[in-house]
Amino acid sequence: MAFADITGSEEEIIRICGLIRNYASHDVYNTDETGLFWLQAPDNTLVTKAQSGTKKKKSRITLLPTANADSTYKLDLWVIGHFKNPHPFGKNSCKTLGLPFVWRYNKKAWMTAVIFIEYLR
Repeated sequence: MAFADITGSEEEIIRICGLIRNYASHDVYNTDETGLFWLQAPDNTLVTKAQSGTKKKKSRITLLPTANADSTYKLDLWVIGHFKNPHPFGKNSCKTLGLPFVWRYNKKAWMTAVIFIEYLR
């Protein structure tokens, strides 16, 4: 497992706190991407041994939640998957179905520069 290099992080945190001090908490937003392996079984359950002879499923989606610092406003969740039109959506899009998230896709279901630029706009 790789760990982040934290050298100089305290100074950077102090610098960022100085920058956001000029803004109200409802104007400061935070976002972070996280991967969700939605088909993978948990490592630990009530069973004491792992089931032998099975592989872990690697199907994943990437989630991008965003909210402001005082949690009074949350942007729509962005979900990045493998397929342009997943079977559950049928021939519709998320907006047509009224789903509360924005769906994007690419081969690896990762955040890309193109998707992030679209998100920022």
